[in-house]
Amino acid sequence: MLLMASRLSNGQLIALLAVLSRLLALLLLNLLSSLPSFDSSHQLLSADSASSTLRWDAVHFASIVLNGYQYEQQLAFQPGWPGLMRLAGEGIRWVSGGEIGVQQVVLAGVVVANIAFVGAAVMLHK
Repeated sequence: MLLMASRLSNGQLIALLAVLSRLLALLLLNLLSSLPSFDSSHQLLSADSASSTLRWDAVHFASIVLNGYQYEQQLAFQPGWPGLMRLAGEGIRWVSGGEIGVQQVVLAGVVVANIAFVGAAVMLHK
C-alpha cells in the first residue's frame, strides 16, 4: 500500500483517501445499524424501510422525491438535492428494472453524496 501511494500524484492520493474514508464510514454505519434504533422517524415513510441511512433529514428528502412537497416544513429542503436523488434513483430503477421506491431513492442519495464528497476533497486540494 505504501509503495502504491508513493506512485500516485497528490490529487490521486487525496481521491484514494477520500474513497477509503467513505468506505470506512459506510462500514461503520452498517455495523452500527445492528444496534437498537433510538429513532423511529424512518417508519413515517414506510414501515418496512429499516435502512440505517434513512434517518433525520433523509426522511424528508426521500418523501419529497417520492411524493412531492406535502408539508410546510418540507419547504426547508429546496429542490436541488431531492432532484439529484430522483435522477439517480431513476438511474438505479432503470438498471434494476423495477419501480422507484424508498430503497432506490436512499441508495441514490448515498451514492451521490459520496461522489460529491470525493469530488469536493479533490477540488479543495486543487
